[in-house]
Amino acid sequence: MKDMKRTTFLSFLLVASFGLGYLASGVFPLMNPHDGSSANTAIPLRANSQFVYINPLLMCGWEDGPISPQMDSIVRKLSDRIGTATSGQSNTGVPAGLYYRDLTTGKWFGVNEDETFTPGSLLKVPLMVSYLKLAETDPSVLKKTYSFDAASDEVHLQNFKPQHPILAGVPYTVAELLKSMVADSDNNAAQLLSSHADDDLINEIFSMFKYSPPKNVLGQGYLTPRNFTYFLRVLYNATYLDQSSSEQALAIMASSTFADGLRAGLPQDIKVADKFGERELGSNNVELHDCGIVYYPDHPYALCIMTRGTDFDTLEKLIADLSRDVFDFVNNTRP
Repeated sequence: MKDMKRTTFLSFLLVASFGLGYLASGVFPLMNPHDGSSANTAIPLRANSQFVYINPLLMCGWEDGPISPQMDSIVRKLSDRIGTATSGQSNTGVPAGLYYRDLTTGKWFGVNEDETFTPGSLLKVPLMVSYLKLAETDPSVLKKTYSFDAASDEVHLQNFKPQHPILAGVPYTVAELLKSMVADSDNNAAQLLSSHADDDLINEIFSMFKYSPPKNVLGQGYLTPRNFTYFLRVLYNATYLDQSSSEQALAIMASSTFADGLRAGLPQDIKVADKFGERELGSNNVELHDCGIVYYPDHPYALCIMTRGTDFDTLEKLIADLSRDVFDFVNNTRP
């Protein structure tokens, strides 16, 4: 069974070459559930644990209710920017999805926030979470060492290559590999960690958020901007990992070497804990995402932007511009 560890999660995480295209939607709808048709409702998300007498609460938030004119304005601005930036691209499907949530007040908005995308390296976050969860009861997990064979190099598949890739034949601790995998998005580090991962635990983590683990590298994407934000909220609220492990996870994400995307649209003094993901699905068909927590003073917010188009440069700029728009909105409307 150990030899089959890489057949599902690892293949989906690391392969970045070809896949099936997306069905054309025909339109790029402005998607936002704040239509005023229902009263605010508190939506709990629970862990579905095996306990008999408890059912741990992972998060609870206001998911419905009328949108204020102030938020309607920023949603339309973001939607217009997406349409303008991608109008000359020949890719199929909705070009971008965005989900924003104020982590202090719970207020949120989105543009195509339930559109599915291929997550790529975003999946390194739940893989990291699985190791940190194991380490809570067995700290020696983080001290185990692994090394990779040069023949199994995966970095060549990456468009955005790690600044300091791990070296073949050199033993690295799990703690070191976690940082390389997430902060530097090193595919070889991810390969090692995935091949030794607890598949049952990874399945449990995905199941908590009501979607299935990745099954193969082909076909339509299955992760949405809203879905991925659940990971960010659970880490921020320390409701799955304990406080120390949640802090460690976000500290690793905050040390990311990826300077484009969300960070490119923010002032340099604003801290960000994020993870980007890329995927090349064929000629002139790529996806680029960046999702994280922006630590705006007294009002940190989660922001997940997923994009698809014909070239990475256009998508990099689009993510940076959307990130800047959201920051300016927060900056101009803060209490």
